[in-house]
Amino acid sequence: MYQPPNQQPPWQPQPQHLQQPFQQPQQGYPPSVPPYFQPPPMMPPPPRPVKRLKAWQIVLLIIGILVVIGILGNIINQQSNSNTATSPGSTPQATDTPTPMPTALTNPDDIKSELQSDANSALTGSNITADYGAQLSKAVIFETSLTKQPLSFIQSECFNMQKAVWQDQQLRVKIVDFAIAIINGQLLNVYGECVLDTSHASKINWDNTDAVTAWNNKVYQDMKPHS
Repeated sequence: MYQPPNQQPPWQPQPQHLQQPFQQPQQGYPPSVPPYFQPPPMMPPPPRPVKRLKAWQIVLLIIGILVVIGILGNIINQQSNSNTATSPGSTPQATDTPTPMPTALTNPDDIKSELQSDANSALTGSNITADYGAQLSKAVIFETSLTKQPLSFIQSECFNMQKAVWQDQQLRVKIVDFAIAIINGQLLNVYGECVLDTSHASKINWDNTDAVTAWNNKVYQDMKPHS
């Protein structure tokens, strides 16, 4: 059958692969790479496992820290001591250590011996006798002389004897009776005496008075001679 030369042939269906519309390739990949070949997204690396110390390692670590701290402390102390010792004009500070209080005597023989020792130190005579009465807690001291001594001698001996006993911290007597006598045959003739008890002795400032003042102020409970 004859067809004109410029007349199109009748419509024919195109193949299926030519009928699909053109698809734009995804961004980031060249058009030649198919979508199903795209690599998976980047994943972060897994965390590293924490390495825990064992018990003995912790103990050694603590010991090492303590040793270092001790060494540093010793170095600092040595430097501080050397600086104090070598600093000009520095003088060591003296520490006042309190003197312990002597223990009071309780045995009558020990008290009598202590009274005798005080009397020998305080008095000027050579014939001195000390005694102690535990019932009244009374100290009795006798001093004898060949001749009668003046009033100044009596005042001085009384004051020194009383002061020695009342300032002796080992003695806790309540009464001190001191007498001076001359020997008349077999009899004692007392011509000087002073008696002092605890209540009156505690009022006397022994370091701020003297024998004459104490006698004239009549600090003793009984005196002989009375004037």
